[in-house]
Amino acid sequence: MKRILKASVFVISLATSASVMAQSAKDSKIPQELLELDRKRCETGCLEQVGEQVCKMLCECTISEFQKRLDFDKYLELSAQLSREEISPENRLLLDVIAKRCTAVVEKSGIQIEQSPPKEADQPKQN
Repeated sequence: MKRILKASVFVISLATSASVMAQSAKDSKIPQELLELDRKRCETGCLEQVGEQVCKMLCECTISEFQKRLDFDKYLELSAQLSREEISPENRLLLDVIAKRCTAVVEKSGIQIEQSPPKEADQPKQN
């Protein structure tokens, strides 16, 4: 369950930047530049919690799932909901499905999803 929750956090943080982009989206795919920016943001946020190899796989999988499942309009809608922290039940289900899928991809690879040790500033001081 912790793995799914961690993956959900990555998916949620990944989509938050999409609302900045304004573009006609009648028949559009999500712009590659935006997906690349989101992938980098995902990896940056992820690295604080788990290892680089896991982050790379989770974020690449998430971007791939967004491309398969969302058009640009739906991507922007999801991003707006995430920025307001008001996610519709439909989008919550989508994010959960993507998180489970991407966690499974990492697990099948044999890589362990482990939490990174706390940074020095986060560790309790010993008296």
